Amino acid sequence: MENGQRWELMASPRWWVSRDDEQILRQLHSPKPRVAELLRLWRERDECSPVWRRPATHLLLAKHFMDLGAPFSAREVAEAGLAFAGDSRRFRARLRHLLALALARCGMIAEASRELGGEEFAKLPRDEEIRGLEAAIHKQLGLRASSPRDRENHLRRGLSLYHAAWRAPGGTYWTGINVAALQRLLGDAPAAAETAREVEAECLVDERRTDAASNSDPYWLWATLGEACLIQGRLQDAEKWYRQAESVALGRVGHLNSTRRQLKQLLRAIGEVESLADLWLPIPHVAICTGHRIDETRRPAPRFPPDHEPQVRAAMTKWLEEKRVRVGVSSAANGADILFLEALQSVEGSDTRIVLPFSEDQFIQESVLNGADESWVPRFRAVLAKASRVTIACHDRVGAEGVPFAYANQLILGQGRLLAEELQTSLHGLAVLGRSTSTAQGGTADAVTQWRRSGLAVEVLDPLRGEPQLLADAADQFVYVESADDAPVMSMIFADVVGYSQLADSEVTKFVELFLGRVAQRMERYADPRLVADQWHRTLIPVRETWGDGLYFACRKLCTAGLFALDLCEEVRDTNWRELGFSSDLKIRIALHAGPVHLGRDPITGLPKCSGAHVSRAARLEPKTPPNQVYASDAFASLAAARGITEFVCDYVKLLDWAKHYGTYPTYAVRRTDRLVADERKSAKRPTAAPDPSQTECPDEGKRRLL
Repeated sequence: MENGQRWELMASPRWWVSRDDEQILRQLHSPKPRVAELLRLWRERDECSPVWRRPATHLLLAKHFMDLGAPFSAREVAEAGLAFAGDSRRFRARLRHLLALALARCGMIAEASRELGGEEFAKLPRDEEIRGLEAAIHKQLGLRASSPRDRENHLRRGLSLYHAAWRAPGGTYWTGINVAALQRLLGDAPAAAETAREVEAECLVDERRTDAASNSDPYWLWATLGEACLIQGRLQDAEKWYRQAESVALGRVGHLNSTRRQLKQLLRAIGEVESLADLWLPIPHVAICTGHRIDETRRPAPRFPPDHEPQVRAAMTKWLEEKRVRVGVSSAANGADILFLEALQSVEGSDTRIVLPFSEDQFIQESVLNGADESWVPRFRAVLAKASRVTIACHDRVGAEGVPFAYANQLILGQGRLLAEELQTSLHGLAVLGRSTSTAQGGTADAVTQWRRSGLAVEVLDPLRGEPQLLADAADQFVYVESADDAPVMSMIFADVVGYSQLADSEVTKFVELFLGRVAQRMERYADPRLVADQWHRTLIPVRETWGDGLYFACRKLCTAGLFALDLCEEVRDTNWRELGFSSDLKIRIALHAGPVHLGRDPITGLPKCSGAHVSRAARLEPKTPPNQVYASDAFASLAAARGITEFVCDYVKLLDWAKHYGTYPTYAVRRTDRLVADERKSAKRPTAAPDPSQTECPDEGKRRLL
């Protein structure tokens, strides 16, 4: 059982707290916490409140996030808690342990290993939990190693640590079962079976005690029994215990993912098919939804009549149950969107995210009110209150009528893919859509078309005909009406050179020649450095501005922006600026964002210019970016996921306070993808329908000069 530690819940302290703090404590000590409620609790916390200045609060919240399959949030909370741990060795140890565990669950094995090698960890007694986590890190390093020698060395080191933890006073079955698992992965089947029998006997004793204690949580115990039986080759018994464990998981996706990873490794080792993991331990899935609004009374031809609402709700509920969906992303218009959110939010342990194309007030007027019918407004506010995240795509309308809706539809797809990747599960699409529908940009048929072109299978529920079904020609049965797009979605790069203000006047000329010259050379890989007067709108990087130490570019393609930003960062980081005559090394901060903007000519300079609120978003992130790193907004990361870009990845960092009191937003770090991983990701996301050349990113555009 990987990292199956048992944690004590911190008891509520006996000190004076406000009524708000009492409510926070009740939520934290709830036996069945929900991801949506915990995320809202963390996002809206008052850092000056006594309850948020205690490391115990952060420890308990991070633990909840780990259990519920949100390791990125657990990492953020654990890091914040260390600031309040002071000299408390106990809390610092537990928070450091949770931080390393969260890093490992995020796939950041090298970072987790460095955390364990820190000075604080070196002073801690090597108890079962610490040895177990060190062993798990070596195990992951071994499974990822490219050479057989490195693989065996790491696995044997992990085996040694697990064995020491198990045989030490106080050792328990969770380290014992990992001993058996690593013995089996290293090819010693007889030793693995013997260890598994010993662990099984220990667990059966505990299992009888669990029956007598109704308040005990048997998940790890039953999962360990399943693993012990599997290692001994008793598949029927293994299935029984795994299914029992799944029945009490109660939405704790973190538990399920950890167990499934180990189960798949063992199934491969014993020569069984990995699909048994999906049968024995099915994991909740993610879904995105789009659909028609309820018909207004004056609508001539029925599309989604009000009296069909009950049958659509019933079909949605049945579909969510059949697909095992527990996480969903959609907008919140009346009709299909709100019905989807209400159905999912009624399920225990569910998590919903909402994307609005523009502000709530404006959205209510355009998409929630149904003529004179205001009954949808309180339902709209109710689903928003229960959502774990509400994204406002644009603060105001930008461009043609359908532009903000089309942009929001892409964010919905991207957020769905990011969530599915984080939870290591599948993404499903659902659309409430009638046949022979004519729609413009940003409508339901447009969303279905774009989602299917990206490779997502979208099932269609016709509100006039019945239950959802996957139609092979779902994107071809609609009359698509093109709309003038006077607000293209551009990808923006803002960069700032750290150390520029310390340059002497004699170095400024050198900066223009050597630094900006190198930037221009890097840009040649993506776009001709010359802006031809009557053809500037055809280049991939039409907007190029500099001022002192600042750089600003606007790119037509998201992939161009990401790769160009990484190129710039690597150029600055890898150059020895002192050797070139500078008094100090230069560093660069780079921020990425993407959104609809106004693209035209500057009437003063005559050069191409982008303007709009999304330009400000990009500018506000750059000052918060660490030197020699590339940060990206949630919108940029979502669009990269929606478009299936494989050349780089966006790793969630945390909810970051952007500059000039702009607000707190999810922020991502951008890094280049290993070529082997990129090829695997590209193969996994190969579209099932013919791609639209106008929408598809060019994987090799960084290798060509395009005008």
